[in-house]
Amino acid sequence: MANAVHKAIAIQDRVAFGANSFSAGFGQVQMWNRISDLLDAAGGKKIKTISLLLLDGQADDLAVARLGNEQTVFYVSADGSMEGVTVGPGTLALRIKAEKIPGARGVCNVDAQPVFSPPITSSIPQLAARAKSGEYLFASTGFRLKMGPRDFIFLGPEKYIGNQITLSSYFFSRPAPSPSITMFLIPSSKGTQEPEPYFGPVVRTYLIVCTRIND
Repeated sequence: MANAVHKAIAIQDRVAFGANSFSAGFGQVQMWNRISDLLDAAGGKKIKTISLLLLDGQADDLAVARLGNEQTVFYVSADGSMEGVTVGPGTLALRIKAEKIPGARGVCNVDAQPVFSPPITSSIPQLAARAKSGEYLFASTGFRLKMGPRDFIFLGPEKYIGNQITLSSYFFSRPAPSPSITMFLIPSSKGTQEPEPYFGPVVRTYLIVCTRIND
């Protein structure tokens, strides 16, 4: 996976990407069983599947966290400094855009970057556009790559950050499992005890799969 990152994924700013504790790997479906086994061994659990239909050149948002109130989100900018942006209420998301490549079939350019968006409460285009003007793009953690069917991106954290004030913690950390699921501690290989319910902090990861391209 490490070599594939450098060959396949063009990161907007590699230093800031790592400093924000973002990590991404590119793979193809034949690699998935090996990765799935590693996640299972770590006690991973599939939570949700979301399908996005991306029209050529248009973007859609994969919602990550809802901000119910105004708050400051800290992140490392492209110049290496820690900055804070006050946003909310609204949604932190990963914005994904796909574009066809002229002269190429079965492959497209995919751009992804974290974004904050305020609520859009109107279907009137002018008012919706005005709401979008309140968006904030975290450009230093954006990335780009070419994808075809059965290619995937695995997005996760470089390390666990438990506080809910940084971009990384909003994307990858939860203080406890979602109330809708039950997680268990993995029994020690040296013992025979039964799995026990787990209520502590968890790490979230994202698998982004290209399933089809309409040429």
